[in-house]
Amino acid sequence: MKCYASHHLSFAETAVLGVCLRLTCGGSKPLHFDGRAIAERFAGESHHKVYRVAKSLAAKGWLVKKSGGFRAHAKNGLYAHTIYDVLDHDQWTLKHKHECRTVSTSANGYTTIDDTERSHIFKQFCNEGKI
Repeated sequence: MKCYASHHLSFAETAVLGVCLRLTCGGSKPLHFDGRAIAERFAGESHHKVYRVAKSLAAKGWLVKKSGGFRAHAKNGLYAHTIYDVLDHDQWTLKHKHECRTVSTSANGYTTIDDTERSHIFKQFCNEGKI
């Protein structure tokens, strides 16, 4: 079975990456990251946790910082949105070729849509104006 992004990430990282990929049409558009807005997409999650997860995704190479993330307003302490490129599994694999592993087929017989197919579906919907 093919390797997935979830084989490299925690449950929380996989969930946040999935939202980031949806918001960017499968990684085809830049992400203006706002942890508060992303936290609202999850029941009962704090923006603090979302920011920690985003920091972890960036450290692992799934979110590639383009700009932003600096203190924009010294008086009130607000930061400018960080702008990231979001990588799907295929894009990430190009930079981390030796980190993918072969995964055995599950015994339950269920098939899933892998990250590559999911990314192509998001891009198709975005191009058709459905997202």
